[in-house]
Amino acid sequence: MGEDKFSFRRDFKLRSKHLCLQAKKLEFHHPITGKLVQLSLGLPESMSKLLEKDYSNPVA
Repeated sequence: MGEDKFSFRRDFKLRSKHLCLQAKKLEFHHPITGKLVQLSLGLPESMSKLLEKDYSNPVA
């Protein structure tokens, strides 16, 4: 599973070896019980470090 169209393009300033998709909160009704399930999570450390990088310089 993954994305190979954009993840390793040389003209993108943001570079990552994994899919950069993160949900802060998910809610859904459980298919059997019908109860509302709520999940929330902060950013993983690797994603936080990726977002802290300075992307203002053009890629060489």
